[in-house]
Amino acid sequence: MQKMFALGTLILLPFLGTSFGSNIDLRIAFHSSLSGLLVTVLFMLICMLPLIGIDRTILRRPGYAAAGTCSVAGLSMVVPSMAAEFNPSYAPYVDTTIAQIAFAMILTSVTLPFIVKRLAGTTAREVSIRANH
Repeated sequence: MQKMFALGTLILLPFLGTSFGSNIDLRIAFHSSLSGLLVTVLFMLICMLPLIGIDRTILRRPGYAAAGTCSVAGLSMVVPSMAAEFNPSYAPYVDTTIAQIAFAMILTSVTLPFIVKRLAGTTAREVSIRANH
């Protein structure tokens, strides 16, 4: 099944990138990069650390499954526009907020696999150490 859909992903990526990038003003994205980094760090601290802690302490699992779920979804970029439609006082902040969310989405999509790999490697080492003692 994976082999069958592997080529489809390569075909869809340019279309997804075009639709994602067409809505972002690069000047606003550049000016929002530092605040987007702050949003990403806060998101990871608020979401990922508690989930990993709960996964390890209460559920007695390694924690990499919990970390793997902590990525900013692309669909969340719609929320600022919806909020501005409900309350027009949010309208001046929509472009900046979308750029911040886009930065957080890209950053978590890139960094999260490395974090999960590191957690999986750490837990594999812990298991082998426990087995040898």
